[in-house]
Amino acid sequence: MLVTNLVINEQYRVTRDEGAEPIPAGMVAFGFLARWNGGWRWSGVQKILGEYESVRDGMERIVHDMRLTSNRILCRYWPEYKQQALDALAAMQKSEREFHGDRDLVYFENGRMLAAAAARFLNEYRDTRVRAMKTPPEDIPEDFTPETVLSGEIRDCDDGVGLFLNPEEGSEMMLSFDLLASGLRKSGDGVTPSEHAALRGFIESESISPAFVRRILRDEPDRSLKVAFGVGDDAPGYWLDWLLRCWKGSFTDLGIHPCLWCES
Repeated sequence: MLVTNLVINEQYRVTRDEGAEPIPAGMVAFGFLARWNGGWRWSGVQKILGEYESVRDGMERIVHDMRLTSNRILCRYWPEYKQQALDALAAMQKSEREFHGDRDLVYFENGRMLAAAAARFLNEYRDTRVRAMKTPPEDIPEDFTPETVLSGEIRDCDDGVGLFLNPEEGSEMMLSFDLLASGLRKSGDGVTPSEHAALRGFIESESISPAFVRRILRDEPDRSLKVAFGVGDDAPGYWLDWLLRCWKGSFTDLGIHPCLWCES
């Protein structure tokens, strides 16, 4: 069976399980493919949406929306799109690092200071890009403000915010950074309940990448993390890899490809 991913226009040859009902040629199906024995097979349940011509308009809207809202998925399975996104991210991050004094890890005393800096950077970056265009756009976005660039939860944080300029994922933020830093520097001795919660949250949070964790541990001792997760001092060297895989598996390519159209 030959199928085409409508979002990235890539084809796969899929082995059908014995006894499974075949999907008729020319039908659009929503489902998942997984790597299997060097090839591909369906994973889970597939939903038939109809013949392609009858659902073309709806599929075009889905593809358009997915390209706008699901960058991480597209970058995982669409090499050309990933390269475009990485080039754009690299250009923006180069400017952002220069804005922050050529640092990839920046500390702010509170969220209001971070929001003000973020708005100032975005306005400067927009103006620089517009000046570089041969034909500036007719509609230039209004000025960014602290209220429009970051949520109230971040702006209201009063116990430190860490900003990490991740070259692969973009900017990441850690709230209550003061608690995390003080907990790490105690090397497992006398850690308060609030610091313990910050240490656990740093690993368990789905919005903090493994790269952010490794960047922090370049400068800070790791024993408090071991204590927080019950890892002994004699643990093998891959203990951190194991923790990150347990809690941050979403950052790992598991080989599942969504949203497919069955051709033949």
